[in-house]
Amino acid sequence: MKLVLVSLVTAIALSGCIVVSTKPDSTKPYQSNVIDFKPTDQISRVETKGQVICEASKPCPEITFEWKLQPNNLYKVRADFYDNEKFDIQRIVFRLDGQPHEFNVTGATTQRPVLNSQMVNSSNYIDVPASFLNNFNSAKAIDISIVTEKGDISHSILKEDKVSFAYKTFNSGYRQTSNP
Repeated sequence: MKLVLVSLVTAIALSGCIVVSTKPDSTKPYQSNVIDFKPTDQISRVETKGQVICEASKPCPEITFEWKLQPNNLYKVRADFYDNEKFDIQRIVFRLDGQPHEFNVTGATTQRPVLNSQMVNSSNYIDVPASFLNNFNSAKAIDISIVTEKGDISHSILKEDKVSFAYKTFNSGYRQTSNP
């Protein structure tokens, strides 16, 4: 008798915990022009990315190296700004140990809103030769200037006492490739 009573009380208690939602599904359809960071199991490209050495009151870019060698012996490098302002990236200049290496962008700057924020992602690509990556790897000082319609935005990537996250991740990718 006690067993039946305990079973009955347990069944009633558990049935009170089951909740069925009557609200409609609130998921929004995915918009292709909005950045939404979703994990994936498919690897379509290998890249390393990181920020340069940021300075107060200046937009701070993120630099991405794609490690897939293009058919013309070039690698893609992307510059991204995540900022409240839009930027039109026109050219990127790297200074390796004081020597300028200037690259024109490969197309129009992409500008997309970042999901759930007021920020905009402005990004553009350049193509760099494999020999440039070898020089980049062996440089002792690296600066970057991103030329935009609002002027040049310059930062260091590697200097005497500071190493940026962009350089650390570049080194990681460089070591794992066949050293272009």
